[in-house]
Amino acid sequence: MAIPDGTLVPGVYSSFDTTSQVTTLAPVNLSVCIIAQKLATGTAVENKPIQVFSTGDVTGQAGAGSQAEAMARAALTTNRNMELFFVYQDDSGTGVAAVGTLTVTGTASVTASGVVYIGDQRVEILVNNGDDQDAVALAIDTAITAAQDRVILSSTSATNVTTLTARNKGTSGNEIPVAVYFPAVTGISIVTVQPASGANDPVLQDALDSLDGTSIGFIAIQHNDATALTTLENHIRAQSEPTVGQRFKAFAGLSLVDVGTAASRATNVDYERISIGYSRNTATAARTKYTPAQIAAVYGATYTKTSDPALPRNGDVLIGMPVPDFDDLLSFSEANTLLKNGIAVLSTQGNNSVIMRSVSTKTTTNSVTDFTLLDLQITDSLDYFATVVESTLSIQFRKAKITDRVKKAIKSTILAVSYLVEIDEIVRDVAENQTGIIINEDTTNNGQLNITIPAEIVQGLHVISQEIVLIVNPGGNN
Repeated sequence: MAIPDGTLVPGVYSSFDTTSQVTTLAPVNLSVCIIAQKLATGTAVENKPIQVFSTGDVTGQAGAGSQAEAMARAALTTNRNMELFFVYQDDSGTGVAAVGTLTVTGTASVTASGVVYIGDQRVEILVNNGDDQDAVALAIDTAITAAQDRVILSSTSATNVTTLTARNKGTSGNEIPVAVYFPAVTGISIVTVQPASGANDPVLQDALDSLDGTSIGFIAIQHNDATALTTLENHIRAQSEPTVGQRFKAFAGLSLVDVGTAASRATNVDYERISIGYSRNTATAARTKYTPAQIAAVYGATYTKTSDPALPRNGDVLIGMPVPDFDDLLSFSEANTLLKNGIAVLSTQGNNSVIMRSVSTKTTTNSVTDFTLLDLQITDSLDYFATVVESTLSIQFRKAKITDRVKKAIKSTILAVSYLVEIDEIVRDVAENQTGIIINEDTTNNGQLNITIPAEIVQGLHVISQEIVLIVNPGGNN
């Protein structure tokens, strides 16, 4: 700040300009907000962003056995150092909980253990020799009830039926996989009816509105139905307008559906700021599985472990996410079809679940196939480039006049920023494209400059096609 005009007192007075020589770039925004349902036992107020640092934080705020806790467990297992926020939602007042059953028949002829798999949790049940069907149903109920601090289904039993009820009401309860595995317990059989008929979710828009004005970079949502995805798309489109400038990217998850259903879910969105991670699973397969909500959380948390916005996430390990059953692994053709339709395939490498390719749902322009913005890294890189240019211009030209000198200085600043971003291999060929930087005064709005900046984004390397040429030397090595 300069000294006031009219200062007459003798002296030497100094002020400091800390803006004109700024040469550093703004950091990449990797913050994630998960939107998920809480239980009444949770202490948090709904529809208010809260930063969390551990699954224990979420347990207290959302309740043990809530959808929010399960998503936190998935996210923080893969990325413990993430900047994580939650927006919790209470169950809808008209919500209906999904219900499933385990029906036991027969009498155990041996003492042995069995397992009930509920999502990513494994509940062990001891069955005693001579236990009849009612006793086995009660044993299952007792074991699940004892695990209520970690499972997202509650349990009751009557005669030979164990009834499983989603602890959060709504459609996500229909996507909680349940499987039984009692190979050593002879004399009994168990029929599983998957949880179903959950209905009426909280209003997603209320949670999204709570993020207005925040600096959140990424969102992961619990639900994946058409209503939720449309609400998400419309909100992000509005918030990413230039005058608002909240350039969210968002993740959803899919699992217990076939390839065709997954592909259609993406084509109905067709938006470059939304990515849907898909891992095929069969609900009754005897193994632990992430729910679609947990897939959204682990996908978003893994994606944001990488600070380079242009770097592909191919092969990034989804730490903690169980691998699918062998029969559920995708063929090359299935995976290729999903990618072409805008589904981010989550595949398997060895004993790990990994990101095959992090694509957005954007596959067409004006109903014509267009993969320009298919890879989420393209939009991510454009967002980052826009942010660093905006922040630099905002610092250096907050108080300026429109003169030829200032316009030249703005162009020089844009070029300097572009070269720095080029060093990080996010944009390329800045020198070759610099003639495309055009600055014009707006003809209708005094005080406005209109600037065009070319941004040749560095593409990710995804496919290497090679040909091995056989060389036959009849004469051997002589």
